[in-house]
Amino acid sequence: NYHVAGRAQEIYVTLYSKERVPARLIGDDHWTDLAVLKLDMEAVKARGITFSYAELGTSSTLVPGQDVMAIGTPFGLARTLTLGVLSNNERSFYPERMYIDEYETGDFSNWIQMDTPINPGNSGGPLVDMNGKVVGINTRGGGQNLNFAVPIDTAREVVAAILATATDKRLGRVERSDLGIDLKPLQDLEEYYNIDINRRHR
Repeated sequence: NYHVAGRAQEIYVTLYSKERVPARLIGDDHWTDLAVLKLDMEAVKARGITFSYAELGTSSTLVPGQDVMAIGTPFGLARTLTLGVLSNNERSFYPERMYIDEYETGDFSNWIQMDTPINPGNSGGPLVDMNGKVVGINTRGGGQNLNFAVPIDTAREVVAAILATATDKRLGRVERSDLGIDLKPLQDLEEYYNIDINRRHR
């Protein structure tokens, strides 16, 4: 997650083997609360470390009621797995915005909502289906069994954009179009057009 790694001074990744490997930030996107890290592969090779990775699944086929598991380190308790049910596979908070720490997320971001327990330390960990495929990135626990993850289909696009724009001198980012306009509710329309607000007009 961006709110975990995006502002870190030093980054280390602990592998399943308990090996701790330095890493660096490649790019980030606070609108989706995602960050991309790169392991120090020279350190990996020098120490003869081998590791495997989790396969990415798809979030487009998720359905409410489906069992999902969250993996992480809640409150510092490493290798914790929690089980729950997917509550909504396309939750949006529009017109409200979800804030994670002090950073706002996108107006139209979709989230996976689940009752799988998420606590501080679960952030950035995988949300997996019952086949062990990653279907989301755990982001926020809202309490009252309201917990949220970034859909992996969204994460896949964000990661691709970050990797495509990252260089040795610049962090990768997601380029977004901007219309340059802001919308607000109509007001004083009746007076401008001399319309009686109590009458219907064609």
